[in-house]
Amino acid sequence: MRIGYSVTIFFTMLFFMISAQAGFNKCIGPDGAVTYSDKICPSDNKKDTISGEWMLSNKKALNASKEGCSKIHKFAQLAASRMKSGLSYDDAVNGLNNRHEVKGFLIEVLNQIYSYRASDTISSYRVASLVYGKCIAGGFNQYLGKKIVNGSSPSYNSRVSSGTGFVAARLGIIMTNQHVIDKCQTITVHALEKHYPARIIAINKKLDIALLEVKALNLQPVTFQNNTALGEVVTVSGFPLPGILGEKLNITGGNISAVSGVRDDPSRIQITAEIQPGNSGGPIFNKYGEVVGIVESKIKESFVLSESGSLPQNINFGVKAEYAVSVLKEYELKYNFGDSNISLDRAEISKIAQKATVFIKCEKH
Repeated sequence: MRIGYSVTIFFTMLFFMISAQAGFNKCIGPDGAVTYSDKICPSDNKKDTISGEWMLSNKKALNASKEGCSKIHKFAQLAASRMKSGLSYDDAVNGLNNRHEVKGFLIEVLNQIYSYRASDTISSYRVASLVYGKCIAGGFNQYLGKKIVNGSSPSYNSRVSSGTGFVAARLGIIMTNQHVIDKCQTITVHALEKHYPARIIAINKKLDIALLEVKALNLQPVTFQNNTALGEVVTVSGFPLPGILGEKLNITGGNISAVSGVRDDPSRIQITAEIQPGNSGGPIFNKYGEVVGIVESKIKESFVLSESGSLPQNINFGVKAEYAVSVLKEYELKYNFGDSNISLDRAEISKIAQKATVFIKCEKH
């Protein structure tokens, strides 16, 4: 049985009430990890029954979260069991329901489940209990709103996708990843609270770079910088998981953890800044507010698992700016190149990002 069937069961449960249990136990594992459960604690756990006074004072919050957490717990039991049976992370994600706003939060649950993949001592029951404990403690509260639990219509569907881009040159030239606009029949760029129809003017599949043009002369282009240093602080801007987080700009930070990509590919850099679906095509800024790369992808889980036997942690890639600007040069498009020595804090870089980063919507008819 594959995870797709398990998720089907989960979503069937999602539309039916699950009867509430009377109370919660606080379970303390041998490793000191604390979980909250309405079931009996495992035999190797210490139990601390939560007092009636605590239950009364937290009744509203518990009632609000308990139904959703029970459903997540059941999903986690099924997913953890499949994981222990050898199902890969990629296959688990591919088996999820395609509804954008639901899939996003289940991926978050799967991320926690598969973080225990390398452990031979932790059981699938224990994994599910840890997920449930995180949920009761509020770890998934942002996903347990009415829109998700009640199964409202998705904000995006299989014919609509999205990504990030940024103003790369004057006269409304936008740079993004080629895979962001692949097979799009209608492309819309959202910039400075306005929507612009866009047309593709250049594609480089090898570099995964595309250039778009919009009729907006007031957009401020970024400044590029070719130099990248190992350990350098970077800031990433983009629009991750728009069906869940909305279309407001998101900023994350990290470092350049490698100055080459898979198999020492010199055209890529590796960064530790967190990225999610929707970040593709976004700018990677250095501490001077200059673009040193373009967000491209996370490393494929199944590839690393087959090569090393373990799941990767926070391995993300971008196309180096020096390679990306070659596409601008090829089409004789003027761009800004800088060599600043004035460091900016992340708040200042975020202001630059807000002016230059755009949301890209792709429709496939």
